[in-house]
Order: sequence, then C-alpha cells, then structure tokens
Amino acid sequence: MSKLLSDNRFDLRIRDCKFGRGVFAGKDFAPKALIEVCPVLLFDKHEEHMAWLTSATNLGRYYFGWGDTHSALAFGYGSLYNHSKRPNADYSCDIKSNEIVIFALKKIKKGDQIFVSYGYDPTKKHNV
Repeated sequence: MSKLLSDNRFDLRIRDCKFGRGVFAGKDFAPKALIEVCPVLLFDKHEEHMAWLTSATNLGRYYFGWGDTHSALAFGYGSLYNHSKRPNADYSCDIKSNEIVIFALKKIKKGDQIFVSYGYDPTKKHNV
C-alpha cells in the first residue's frame, strides 16, 4: 500500500447532481493538488467478462482500462467522478501500485463538483 493511500486527508463529498451523483470538494484544492488516491480491483480483460460488465450490470459505466490485459474498478470515489470536456481534475493510473491518483488541474473551490475527462464522449453509444 502506498504512503499516499494510508494518509486519509481527502476531504470529498458525494451529492446528487444533474448527472445522478457526483464528487464535490469538501475543501479548496490548489492546481496540481492531490485530491484522492484510489485502490483498484482488477478484472481480466476477456471479452466475456467485459460483455457481462457492460450488459448485465451497471459496472460497465464505472470501470477503467488497465493496461492491455485488465480492467479496473476504483474504490474510494474513483469511479464516481463525472465527465466534462473542460475538467477541473485529471487522473493517472499507477499500474505498479494498482492505484488511481486524482489531482487538480486548476483551482477547485470548496463545494465545487470535481470533473475528469473520460477521453471520449460518454453520451455517444459507439464510444461506450
């Protein structure tokens, strides 16, 4: 487990929003500030697993690609950040420690919703 993960200083809130639920800042975050470190649960990236995730459950909406052979479900609030074409946060996948690190791209004020870019338009079916 990383040192970042064991430091429980993340001040985040989950609230209802126009997208269902979203992650909101419980304090101000400066640009480049660490927002959250999320451990992940890995899944083999076989077609039958992915078909089940995307059709039989809602999990298909919440997983991350993880290298060439796996997908990952983030714990913490990692799978609950909503998409924006103009995000105020970004993430990096730490394959070695099996963690997703969320950080601020610009100043985020207490009470602001935190958005990341999914790298595609989630409203278009051909991208899902």
